[in-house]
This record gives sequence, C-alpha cells and structure tokens, in this order.
Amino acid sequence: MRRRILFGLILLAALGAVVAVDRATDAAWLGSLVVLAMTIMAQRELMTMMGSRGGLPAFLANLGAIAVFAARTPLVAAESTTTILTGAVLLLLVWGTFALQSRGAAGQAAIMKSLQSGVMALGYVALPLSFLLGLAWEMGTVVAGAIVLASKCGDMGGYLVGSLIGRHKVMPKVSPNKSWQGSFGGLALTIVVVLGLDAASPG
Repeated sequence: MRRRILFGLILLAALGAVVAVDRATDAAWLGSLVVLAMTIMAQRELMTMMGSRGGLPAFLANLGAIAVFAARTPLVAAESTTTILTGAVLLLLVWGTFALQSRGAAGQAAIMKSLQSGVMALGYVALPLSFLLGLAWEMGTVVAGAIVLASKCGDMGGYLVGSLIGRHKVMPKVSPNKSWQGSFGGLALTIVVVLGLDAASPG
C-alpha cells in the first residue's frame, strides 16, 4: 500500500504538470500519453499481484491497452473499442490454448495465472481508463485529472485513517488490511477534495 501511495503522489504531480501544459498549449495528446502510461503501469501491477510472470501475456495486454486507447482518440472511431478489446482477449486465449499443450502440470498452472491476469488487466484496467481518456478529449484534461485525483484521495485517505485507527476489518479473506474506519476515511477525504475542486472551479 505504501508503494501505491507513493505512486499516487508521483501520478498527481505528473497530472498537475499535464494540466498546466494543457491549459497553456491545448495539448490534449500529452494527457493521453500520461493516462496510457498509467494504464500500462497499473496493468503490470495487477498482473504481478495475480502471480503472472509477464512475458507474452503482458505484452498482449499492453498492446491491447494501446489499441483500446487509440480508439478513444479522435483518430479512430470510438465504436471500434469493443472489437479491439475482443481481439486482444482472443489473442490471449489462442496463446493460452497452444501454450497449455506444451507444458506440464506446474507450467500449466503458471499459464492459467498469466492468462487470467492478462484478460483481467484488459477488462479491469484498460477499458475503464480508456473512458477516462475519452473524457479528457471531450471535456479536457482538467476534468479527467480531477477524477484521478478523487480516486487517489480515496486510496490515501483509506491508508492513513486505516493505519491510525483501523480496527474492524471489512473482508479479511479478500483484503486483510482494509478496515471500515479506513474505508470511511477514504470516502470522507474524497468528498472534501471533490467539494473543494467544485468550489475552486471557475464555473
């Protein structure tokens, strides 16, 4: 969690720089690159957490993320997102089918982990964040950055409050360190930040 908090702070600093440049130059592509880099890093973290060793599944997942993101820019029709995502998942399934035929029991378990994490990365990370990218193109980097800021405040507030007074666990078997106190702390910080952003917005 500490690494996630550090990553979140670095990300917020990067978003601040992107918003400043975006306002000065109207360079929406810069925000797109930041969101894409964030997506690839998040996919890598998720796949590692799920026990994947990377390799071809990680490459295919990242390639799929890049293609999905391309579909969210004005260069490609957004309707192609579903087709691209389906194609990336099919490539992962084809790889898994052939790889399972050539490995023993231990190797097959590792392949299944890589296959599951690759599909999960596309559906859980790339697709939702591609909508964030589409929002950045349609409404500006500031709006997209505010959404990311609110999300990271939930993480940071949950970690800080949970570390200090977290006593009652939410779902110990799923997330042993997550507490009700931390969850409400993250929610409270998110609400305060969102209200602050709304009050500070020009209109």
